[in-house]
Amino acid sequence: MKKNLYLHQLFCLLPALTVSTLLTACVEHPAQAIAATPVAATQSSAKTDTVAEQLTISGMLTLKGSDVKLWLAVSDANGKVWRLESDDKTRLVQLREWQNRNVKVQGTKLPAFLNINRLQISNINLE
Repeated sequence: MKKNLYLHQLFCLLPALTVSTLLTACVEHPAQAIAATPVAATQSSAKTDTVAEQLTISGMLTLKGSDVKLWLAVSDANGKVWRLESDDKTRLVQLREWQNRNVKVQGTKLPAFLNINRLQISNINLE
């Protein structure tokens, strides 16, 4: 049980910590810290032009996560859950008032993180 608690804490803190900070924070359990440390992806030498994919998703706005790290999500028609991201933290706080209501979100698809699809909000409205 203690091991799961440590791993949960690592994954909650992972986005905000650098590898060295993560290892320092886990001195008591270095094997777990090393196992949870992300491996830097190698970049290919070929430069590719990528166009950000714009999406519109309709569904119920819900809160996911734990008390430590709550996040907003919308499930699309196929049941795929999308984590909503925004640089405007005030907007995210205001959107909590729309919890469990149907919304239409327009935004830019971001790379998945920990197998969770992410969408950068450009516009959101109640349906």
